[in-house]
Amino acid sequence: YTANDVRNVSAPRREQYFAQDGDQLFVKPVLRSRVTFREHNLLADAYGANYDLIVCRNVLIYFDLEHKTSILERIAKSMAPDGFHFTASSACGCV
Repeated sequence: YTANDVRNVSAPRREQYFAQDGDQLFVKPVLRSRVTFREHNLLADAYGANYDLIVCRNVLIYFDLEHKTSILERIAKSMAPDGFHFTASSACGCV
């Protein structure tokens, strides 16, 4: 990341979770080990359970209302009780 990319991250969190090498910042292993990035077919793949965070930025805009509703219902069922789901506001004409 660049300094501009993390400008909204507080200084204590930047120090705790990022290492700097020249002009670049890298996520430290303490945080990287807690995050999983993976490909997931929202219509066909099984959803897991107890997710703390699901980010679906700019993906739901490609689905019709019926599929958006189905996907959001499946996401809601897969979240941990205090979990968070982020999606682009333009994608959710169904809620």
